[in-house]
Amino acid sequence: MNMFEKLSLKGKLGIGFAIPITLFIVISVIASQSLSHLLTSQKWVNHTHKVIEHGDEIMAELVNMETGLRGYLITGQEEFLEPYYSGREHFDKLTDETKELVSDNPQQVSRISNLVNLKYTWIREHVEPSMDIRKDVNAGNATNADIVAYIGKGLGKKSMDTMRDVIADFIGEEKKLIVVRNQEQADTASATTAIIYIGSTIAILFGIIAAFFIIRNLTQTIGGEPSYATAVISRIADGQLDEEVETKEGDTTSLLAAMKDMRQKLRDRAAEDKRMIAETSRIKTALDSVTANVMMADADRNIVYANDAVIDTLRAAADDIRKDLPNFNPETLMGGSIDQFHKNPQHQVQMLERMTGTTRTKIVVGGRHMSLIVNPVHDEDGNRIGTVVEWDDKTAEVRIQEEMDNIIAAANDGDLSERINLSDKDGFFKQLSEGLNTLLDKTSSFVHDMGQMFEHMSEGDLTNTISNDYRGEFDNIKTNANNTVNKLNEVLIKIQNAAGAVRSLASEVAQGSDDLSRRTESQASSLEETASSMEEMTSTVKQSSENASEANTLAAEAKSKAQSGGAVVDDAVNAMSEILESSNKINDIIGVIDEIAFQTNLLALNAAVEAARAGEQGRGFAVVAGEVRTLSQRSAAAAKEIKDLIRDSVSKVESGSTLVNQSGETLAEIVCAVDKVATMINDVNNAAIEQNAGISQINQAITQMDEMTQQNAALVEETSAASRSMSEESNNMASMISFFNLQGGMAMSAMPTVTAAPAPSPSPVPVMTYESPRSNNSSGGSAASFSGQDDWEDF
Repeated sequence: MNMFEKLSLKGKLGIGFAIPITLFIVISVIASQSLSHLLTSQKWVNHTHKVIEHGDEIMAELVNMETGLRGYLITGQEEFLEPYYSGREHFDKLTDETKELVSDNPQQVSRISNLVNLKYTWIREHVEPSMDIRKDVNAGNATNADIVAYIGKGLGKKSMDTMRDVIADFIGEEKKLIVVRNQEQADTASATTAIIYIGSTIAILFGIIAAFFIIRNLTQTIGGEPSYATAVISRIADGQLDEEVETKEGDTTSLLAAMKDMRQKLRDRAAEDKRMIAETSRIKTALDSVTANVMMADADRNIVYANDAVIDTLRAAADDIRKDLPNFNPETLMGGSIDQFHKNPQHQVQMLERMTGTTRTKIVVGGRHMSLIVNPVHDEDGNRIGTVVEWDDKTAEVRIQEEMDNIIAAANDGDLSERINLSDKDGFFKQLSEGLNTLLDKTSSFVHDMGQMFEHMSEGDLTNTISNDYRGEFDNIKTNANNTVNKLNEVLIKIQNAAGAVRSLASEVAQGSDDLSRRTESQASSLEETASSMEEMTSTVKQSSENASEANTLAAEAKSKAQSGGAVVDDAVNAMSEILESSNKINDIIGVIDEIAFQTNLLALNAAVEAARAGEQGRGFAVVAGEVRTLSQRSAAAAKEIKDLIRDSVSKVESGSTLVNQSGETLAEIVCAVDKVATMINDVNNAAIEQNAGISQINQAITQMDEMTQQNAALVEETSAASRSMSEESNNMASMISFFNLQGGMAMSAMPTVTAAPAPSPSPVPVMTYESPRSNNSSGGSAASFSGQDDWEDF
């Protein structure tokens, strides 16, 4: 202690201040290290906040993707996909950045990678299939019900909930890290504080000890006059820090020097306080200016701050809020309790007391849907000092969602008359509502036009088409529908013309059948006459044969009976004349048969042509016409054979006639030429036998012709029945088509049933005439001859 007394004041002050200063230096080093550690911890805290912000932004972009997808699925318009595509791009960018931020944490990197994989799964399993269904709906290949059904499977919700859980786990992990790092900061701060307190205590103790020894020299160490020091202290105490404190040059340890330092520090502190006040004012001004609705309450839930945005929002919703809270007044929010917004405040009190982080909730007050983001506010020691609430009025979104749900439900029930009310919409929601209303107007108009067209078609009116203008798939469907109606008009008009043609052809066939019937009857009558003539010819030929036999037997008696022989020869000449005449008649009959066969073949050909024109309806008639034609050809062939037989018979009759004429001329010489006469009579007998055989063949041919004529008559009856059936079918077709009212006023009316008109009297059948060679005998008949024109072509 004596050594301390011996020290000068400077030494004493040096010792007195050295130890505290040393302690303060140590404390400063420790504080500096602690501050560095705190700064590092704060850096990591800021890093964690940035990671959390990225997590929130990823969640926001995920919501944008889901919102854009929903807008497209509801409206079918590509522009609503803009949030989806921008959100997808930002999502990928944010996940890449976040991976880099958390590259020191493999678990968090794994979560981000898993989130990216879940996004691709969501796109593959939900987004792309639902977009494809929406495109099918736009193309008319599916309906909104298909979209609702697919969304109802829950694949998209499941994937989205999983991604939200991953993001929540990611953010939760970061928040845990914030808690840990905040705890580390708190521990470091506590240790630093303890060291400072202990060091300061020790320094103070040493200061007290030093002061005790140097108090006597205090006046000397003041550094100036005590009064001046007192005045300086007074000015400083009054806050007058502008005047400089005068000290001796080099004086750094005196009281005045300390006052000088204190004055400067106070000035710096005042400037810092002023700066902090200005910064606080800027923050308040910024909060007052932002569009976010921010409200703050103290620990007792009294409202201590509410920015202009939240006041305006609550003021706009005041009338609705008063429906549930009659005493609500947005003008008296400040100082009031947040309990006024809740019917059960005690529940809110318990929830706020248990709140440790961000809480998102929704409330409905007076029909207003409010979304709340609530965060607790803590001081530096972690004590809760209040609550900050972000308000967001979601009423417009909820209402438009409800209106859209009603419209979708009505559309599923086939009602397209529902529309979104635009009077309470603005901005994006008004634009979306106008787009949906326009879509519904176009769809309703198109469905109405299609319904009108089908209604007219069901009533047989094919003159109605869609005239309103549409675009895209609606225009394609409109064009196809109008083309269908036009094609139906063309087809029905063609059927109408075809029915008229079938009716006309049926009338012609019926008339031809009647004419053919009359010709067949005429042919049968001619055949009867031919058969009668053939009987007479057979009798005559038989008589000629008998006479020839008798002439041959009586040849020996020719001399005595020359006169009788002359008479017999005359009779033979007369008989030959009659045979020639009968042959000519047969020739005429065969000509008639030939003409009938020709006409029948011609009618059968015409009938086949008309049946071919009639198509499927005339197929049966074509078969009948073919049979008629075949029979007519057979009749023609038989007639030709008969002609050949008659030609041969006539030739033989001419020969016989010549012989008989020669017998008459040489009757005077009969006695001397009995042998020759016998020979000639024998020739006549042979010729008569041949004639008899030929006439038998003619009879057989006539019998066959009679059978053919009967068959022709039956076929004619079938042809007439077929033509009547064809007429009835064409009339039925016309009756069915008359139901339609075609374009151009071409509505069809039922056509009268076609009946076969009585055929005109048959014109005389042209008969072939034949020239007979002149007989040397004045009593000789005409012999028939045939020209080369008798053969007719088969066509």
